Amino acid sequence: MRSTNLWTLVTLTLCLWNVGTGCTWMERQKGSRSMFQVFNNKTISMLQHMGRRVEGDRSSGFSGDGLPNFLSKQHNQALHLKAEDKLVFIWHALNGIERLFSSGSSNATRWAQRDVDELMNYLFRQNTQVHQCLKAMRPTSNAVNKKMKLHFRLMKKSLKNQGYSASAWEEVRRVVLAHLLRLDVLAARIFKA
Repeated sequence: MRSTNLWTLVTLTLCLWNVGTGCTWMERQKGSRSMFQVFNNKTISMLQHMGRRVEGDRSSGFSGDGLPNFLSKQHNQALHLKAEDKLVFIWHALNGIERLFSSGSSNATRWAQRDVDELMNYLFRQNTQVHQCLKAMRPTSNAVNKKMKLHFRLMKKSLKNQGYSASAWEEVRRVVLAHLLRLDVLAARIFKA
């Protein structure tokens, strides 16, 4: 409980500290990664680490990148959007991922609670900072991609129907990992140094 409170305090402090910085979260300096990419890589590493604690790995119905086929197509289409619309796409994906991981108990998994808390803090930080960028950029389109929204709703329902089992969480972890890997590519194309 103390670690959760500490991480929440650290995250909120950092978020409030960066409120006036506009969209520097997504910008890259020459030869380096953006803060989004740094945190996204930490989130990816955390999910990969958590995956080592679950046995069995099935991947039917998925494209080569681990995403359901229709979502892989959506990520490919997002690569050709304007910067503001790419940012909206990233925010909706992060928001769906954060809601998914906060939807129920992961006690059935072998994941350490500290790892889950850290993952949630990374997701919260990314989601908050991307939302700050959206406020600074004021994109014209804020339409939620209906297929993506339905995708996260179905994943949440599947988790619930499977009683938040370890295998259900593993499936969620693998799909979220694929999402984050694709979001990293998309973020790299928003602001080129």
